[in-house]
Amino acid sequence: MRRTYSYKTEALALSSSDIGSISKCRCCDFYHLSIGNITLRLTRVDLMKLAEMLVEALELGVVYDFSEGKVIS
Repeated sequence: MRRTYSYKTEALALSSSDIGSISKCRCCDFYHLSIGNITLRLTRVDLMKLAEMLVEALELGVVYDFSEGKVIS
C-alpha cells in the first residue's frame, strides 16, 4: 500500500518506543501519536487528558491487583 502523506518530514519526533511514537507537527499546533499503524492527531490538552487517563488506569489496576492478592512483578 502506498503512503500518500508522511508525518516524518513535517514533524519533530519527541519520543518513540517499540509500540509507537509521539511527534510535534512543525506546521501546526498538533501532536501525532502513532501506535502500530494508527495515528491520532491531538492537541496539547487532549494529549494531557490521555496521559491522565493512562495514569489513572494504571493506578486502579494496581489497587485491584493488591485487593485480589496478586503478586506484581
